[in-house]
Amino acid sequence: MERYLDFLSTAGKYWSTMAKKISLDGPAGMIKRGFDEVNDKLKDHDSRFDHVDKDMKELKYDVNEIKIKLPRLAYAIDVKQLGERVTKLEEK
Repeated sequence: MERYLDFLSTAGKYWSTMAKKISLDGPAGMIKRGFDEVNDKLKDHDSRFDHVDKDMKELKYDVNEIKIKLPRLAYAIDVKQLGERVTKLEEK
């Protein structure tokens, strides 16, 4: 029991001495630098996502253009094929 009390006394002195030596400025600075680095990386990713967003809008526009033009193109192909068939029939 006496050894345990000696240990607690020594440990208490150690921690009270360490508490006086340790300041929060060091760890707080490290944490701030870490957050700053993460923030810089996120800014870079945000600009990349802006570029991807722009590309997606262009793709949507192109797909809509195709949807609009495709029925007209299909109709034109049908008319051309029918014209060729009529020409062949007339030749017979």
